[in-house]
Amino acid sequence: MLSIIIFFVCCIGLGLLVTPPLKESKDFLERWVMRVGMGLGIFVVLLLVLNLFQIPLHYITVLFVAAIGFFLWKWKGKDYPFKINKIYSVLILVLFFGSLFMYASGAFAYPWLEDDDPWSHIVGVKYISEEHTAFRSVGLTEKIAYYMDPYPPGYDAVLGVLAQVPDTSLLWTMKFFNALFCSLGILFCYYFSKSFFKSKNKAMYGAIALVMIPCYLSHFIWAHSLIVTLFFPTLYCLTKIKDGKAWIIPSIIMIMSLFMVQPEQSVKFGLFFLMPYIIISFFSNEKNHAKKMFIAGVISTIMAFGLWYLGAFLRHGIMPVLKRFGLTSGAYGIAGSADRAYSFTDYFIANPSNMINNPIGFGWGISILLVIGLLFYMAFWKKVKIKSYRVIILVWFIICFLAVNSWTYINLYPFRVWMLLAIPVSLIIGDLVDSIIRISKGNKYHHYIAMLVLIIILFISGGYVKYQINTMPWSAGQGVYSQGHMDGILFLKSLPMNTKVFPVDFSAAQYVIGMDKESCEWCPEVLSLRDGFNNKSSDEIFIALKNLDYEYVFFDQTYVQHYGINQSKLMLAKFDRLEYQTVFNEQGAIVLKILGVES
Repeated sequence: MLSIIIFFVCCIGLGLLVTPPLKESKDFLERWVMRVGMGLGIFVVLLLVLNLFQIPLHYITVLFVAAIGFFLWKWKGKDYPFKINKIYSVLILVLFFGSLFMYASGAFAYPWLEDDDPWSHIVGVKYISEEHTAFRSVGLTEKIAYYMDPYPPGYDAVLGVLAQVPDTSLLWTMKFFNALFCSLGILFCYYFSKSFFKSKNKAMYGAIALVMIPCYLSHFIWAHSLIVTLFFPTLYCLTKIKDGKAWIIPSIIMIMSLFMVQPEQSVKFGLFFLMPYIIISFFSNEKNHAKKMFIAGVISTIMAFGLWYLGAFLRHGIMPVLKRFGLTSGAYGIAGSADRAYSFTDYFIANPSNMINNPIGFGWGISILLVIGLLFYMAFWKKVKIKSYRVIILVWFIICFLAVNSWTYINLYPFRVWMLLAIPVSLIIGDLVDSIIRISKGNKYHHYIAMLVLIIILFISGGYVKYQINTMPWSAGQGVYSQGHMDGILFLKSLPMNTKVFPVDFSAAQYVIGMDKESCEWCPEVLSLRDGFNNKSSDEIFIALKNLDYEYVFFDQTYVQHYGINQSKLMLAKFDRLEYQTVFNEQGAIVLKILGVES
């Protein structure tokens, strides 16, 4: 609970750093929600700035900077009269909490981490939490922490400082805050859409569609959960530049934050969303707005390069950094882990047997409304062009749709574009439903009825399947080889938090850390033990483990996979002595307690 409070205090305080000169919304809830959104982006950038100057990454430091934001707000902040649309505010909060319930329920439906990426992320989060830096140490190899330097560490860094809060479980932090990131996107999307459309009705219909569409984010733990959520406050700031040039500053910071979280999706944001927005605005008698967005885009890209990527190139060379952008494998003609060609059925039918990291499909309700919306744009093209926002979201849709179907000609990680395609699809539906009500000269009560009907139809056609996908138990990944292996990993969770457990196989450290246990695989003394470990004697191993205060040894199937049966038998024989007590033993994992070490 304390970490949740600290998170929101930090985000609000950091958001307040940039708000004094801004012309903010008069709506109370919008003002504070978008301060959280901007603060979340500033949170990411701040951690990378601190890291660049080798200032320890700690939540106390972030709180101190956030306190400056509160001080500036009290000193220079504008006074706004209390104004709020009660019905729409309640509805969007219901959608937010409903999403959070779904994502969090699914995340905590099982006590392990799903698939493979989260296991790697949790090692990076642990490292940042304990070492207070995002620069990779020599011993922290890609084998257990791929999503660290040179990969931009914004996602792991935010989670790492939140995990520093006393008595906070690392596993809980990962699961809850990832679910929170996904859910906050619903709030941010609504207020971006409201500003973009200048219509709360269109925005609400779009938010309902985004909540229900199966292909918009799952609770899978990876950096995409944060970066796609940050898309919305970034677009919000870019849209608000129309209201005053002061919005250029938060726009620059928000775009920078995207580059600090996930490289591939940040490039797609620029190519798929920002560039079309700028170009269409330029040719729609909004040249001043377009120029300011262009300036924000250029400055932010240059600053992001200087803040992280230049140093990454110098530390690691060109190819390892380009690999993080997908420029050396997985893209541009080489298939990614889950890419394929998609058929009509993939769009129209919401299938509960789906991908967990990025589910695909719309469901029949959204598919039908999307087709009607596109036909509406085609039938009234001249009127569509008058409203530049319609041209913008139509171009966003076309680009994302082509990217999803790019597997057959130039692969752009199609399955990862599904979450982006959900954005223009939801906006088109929001525009369509509101336009139908307006054409039929409906009043506010017709809108309320339409929202209720839309929720019911979209839930039946796709929302329920999305709920099923996100609340069913997910696999622990390909690295867990058997049920016995899984049982051994779960046994670790029964030990007291931060118990020191030595994984015999270096790769198994992710399971030890993932179960809230301690193993400093990047520490020099542990690296010394690892050096020539297979050739060390039984006495050497025992003395080293005791000197390092390890309390348990974890021998699992990972070692067998790497070294084979014969070497595994030789290694196990070294632990066959009176100083070890077997506390768990199944086919796939053995846990030994080191006797004589205080627990």
